[in-house]
Amino acid sequence: MSSSIGQVAGHVGSLLELQTAASSSIAEINNAIKEVETITHTSASLTEKVSRITAEDGMQSVTKAMQGILAIRDHVNQSVEVIRSLGSTVENIGKIVKVIDDIADKTKLLSLNASILAAQSGEHGKGFTVVAEEIGGLSESTIRSTKEIADLVNATRNESKKAVDSMFESSQITDEGVSLVKKVEQILTEINKSAASSSEIAQQIARSGGEQAKGANLVYESIQDVTAMCESINRATSEQTKGIGLIVKAAESMKEISYVSKRATDEQASSSKKIAEAMEGAVARSRDILGAVEKNSKDHGLLTRSIDDIQSISKNNLESASLLNDTVNSLAQQAKLLKEELGKFKF
Repeated sequence: MSSSIGQVAGHVGSLLELQTAASSSIAEINNAIKEVETITHTSASLTEKVSRITAEDGMQSVTKAMQGILAIRDHVNQSVEVIRSLGSTVENIGKIVKVIDDIADKTKLLSLNASILAAQSGEHGKGFTVVAEEIGGLSESTIRSTKEIADLVNATRNESKKAVDSMFESSQITDEGVSLVKKVEQILTEINKSAASSSEIAQQIARSGGEQAKGANLVYESIQDVTAMCESINRATSEQTKGIGLIVKAAESMKEISYVSKRATDEQASSSKKIAEAMEGAVARSRDILGAVEKNSKDHGLLTRSIDDIQSISKNNLESASLLNDTVNSLAQQAKLLKEELGKFKF
């Protein structure tokens, strides 16, 4: 029994060591949970800031960019229309220059005919010849000018065509820019949603961290309670160990008492046996005396009663001795059983 109590005490000591280590681990876990809670709060603040920036600044910037690109596209379209109108005007100028060129050719031909007629007229046609030559010179100058104008018109036509093509490319680029801005707007919207979701998740993590911290504190408190109970058990086992020592001493005393009781019961059994034998002898002698008295004594009745009393007393004594013998045997048997039971304990 004492060895079992010692094993219990050893287990309780090991349990106390484990409880101390567990308390340290729970304290570290609690600190880690608090750090995670702080980080999650910071993350939640950052995600809220990102959400606010994307929702306010980002979307405003995208809206302004969209408005700017749309304005550029409108200006490009207007420029395209202006250039197209310029092209139409240039085409009309070309037509007019062609008409002028035709008129110059005809004027030149008319001046040549006038010169021929003036030459045929002799002296009277000299003044007309001068006029014809001036007209011819003007027509030559007009032809050169119309040719230069035609070259300029052709150059303008080519440049306006290039400008129109460039404006079409610019319009396409602005259309692509509009598409990109729309995509950016969609992305910012998704970022805003994700930031909102991240903020909510961070807040949930923060709340979960708080709950975990509370749970860790409860576990820590529970471990402290268990530690206190283990210490109480340890003290109790110490007291039980002392009690077991007292029980061992008492058991040793009971062994000695059982040995003494056994010897006493053995002696009492021997004495009762002798008493029974003496009583049987007394009864026999009383019977002999009774026989003699029946022959010789006049006081037969008194002696008879006395002998009967002695016989009755002897019988009672014999029965008492037998009962005492049974009692002693029972006590001896119980002492033997007590010794056997005490022998089963392992001190």
